[in-house]
Amino acid sequence: MILDQSVNEHKDIENYAGETIEELINNNKRILETKIEKDMIARILNFILKKGNNRKYVDILSALCICKDRPMIKNQRELSMIILNDPIIIRYFLFEIGINSN
Repeated sequence: MILDQSVNEHKDIENYAGETIEELINNNKRILETKIEKDMIARILNFILKKGNNRKYVDILSALCICKDRPMIKNQRELSMIILNDPIIIRYFLFEIGINSN
């Protein structure tokens, strides 16, 4: 519910809900291990695609992947798979590397 409100078009609700969700998940290992699902991560990524690089949602993605300086492997794997398996998302979040002939 809080995530739904955080991506709501109403600016005041969006701000408060985004702050609330970040506060709930930040360094909360139990929630990060048991309550974060692929759909939630995908919705945050799609919101960033739609709205641009909103620092609040980049911070939420970071909080999903790191807890008390420890990796949240399941969430990191889900985030990576979503990015790597979607050609639109991969172009937005990753950049190409080319090899110079020299």
